[in-house]
Amino acid sequence: IDNWVSLSLLGPSPCEEERRAAMEALSVFVPSCESGGSFRSTQCQQGAQCWCVDPTGREVPGTRRLGDAALCSE
Repeated sequence: IDNWVSLSLLGPSPCEEERRAAMEALSVFVPSCESGGSFRSTQCQQGAQCWCVDPTGREVPGTRRLGDAALCSE
């Protein structure tokens, strides 16, 4: 619980903030976040393409694939 309290005091992570904004805007793409707030290494548009991202959420060039075929390191 102590970790949760300290994390909540820091506010939302960049991934969580981008996710909230995308959901409010009904965006086609909503970022996926890990439980700790970091970006998941694989990001996908609903029913479309998936790609790998770096720790800051930027797309890794050349990784975009149809479906969930993108293989990204965790």
